[in-house]
Amino acid sequence: MREIADGVGLTDAGVMHHFGTKQQLLIAVLEHREAIARQGRPRQQGLALLDDLRQLVAHNATMPGLVQLFVTMSAEATDPDHPAHEFFVARYEEVTRYFADQLAAARDAGQVSADVDVTAAAQQLVAVMDGLQVQYLLTKADMVTAFDQFLEGFRSTLGVGGASRPRQAAQRSNDHATPPPVAPTRRAGEDQR
Repeated sequence: MREIADGVGLTDAGVMHHFGTKQQLLIAVLEHREAIARQGRPRQQGLALLDDLRQLVAHNATMPGLVQLFVTMSAEATDPDHPAHEFFVARYEEVTRYFADQLAAARDAGQVSADVDVTAAAQQLVAVMDGLQVQYLLTKADMVTAFDQFLEGFRSTLGVGGASRPRQAAQRSNDHATPPPVAPTRRAGEDQR
């Protein structure tokens, strides 16, 4: 608190006057971080999302203090009574929906296998990124290298490359071939584009 107060030329009490509590101040810092992240990088479309996320991981590796604040606050905010609970619930819903929308667009464009459950894939992306941040803080793990390795396998899971044709086109070209495997069941409420 003293460091923040000194940085803005106020006393601790002056900072508290504007934010009420330390938790509200930290939430404001995270909200500001999110706003800067949105303005600083154009959001990529479709599979270009993966390159955008790699850049974000690399950027986060240069900001250990903010990564620590994010990890700490997100863990504490799992308590429904925590002041940041609603912030993190809304953030995770928005981020997961955005990732899923981009993967669905890639699926619709034939860049990703038609069988991909985009919501589950989006949740996996979020989980890996957050897990890497924890490992980075605890063990100084190289987040960028680890994320690159994850993306290699993740692209394969998505069917990026030769397996990315939509199911209908693959079925037409294999009319006399062995039937394709049964598609994984999509979760209730998932966008069926």
